[in-house]
Amino acid sequence: MERRVKRGRPKLSRRPVTKGFEYDTNQEFSRIMMLCQGLKALGWVSNDMNMQAFIKLFTGDDVYQRIVWRGDVNTLAELFRRLVNKRGLLKLPAKHSLWVMVNGHFWNQKGGCEFGIDKLRKAHCPVKNEEAISLLVNLLDPEFDLSGAK
Repeated sequence: MERRVKRGRPKLSRRPVTKGFEYDTNQEFSRIMMLCQGLKALGWVSNDMNMQAFIKLFTGDDVYQRIVWRGDVNTLAELFRRLVNKRGLLKLPAKHSLWVMVNGHFWNQKGGCEFGIDKLRKAHCPVKNEEAISLLVNLLDPEFDLSGAK
């Protein structure tokens, strides 16, 4: 009997993602709080979202509360693509990919469920939100002068 060799990506375990992203600028929570306020102002997250849970998401701690994303999947994906891959402002915990992390920490508002790793990975930059995404990414850049962003 011929044995088939499995190819492609390994199957993901269904264990929940608890580790947060790592943002290291001497625990400068003011930038994370400004990011949260910006997301709320744009309507991409709920106004009553727990600020402490949001801060924990960026300190590398264990996070057990998911954030409901009210914006579109393309905006979410592009925001984190820039924060992690393009600008290197956030680090991923060991053995976690970008899309597993984003999928594990954000809920889709429409169905109260995950977006799906493939949907996040295949998302394209939304032209209409380009400027807002750039500003939000700059908020976490320690070299960006915050006095111009207020």
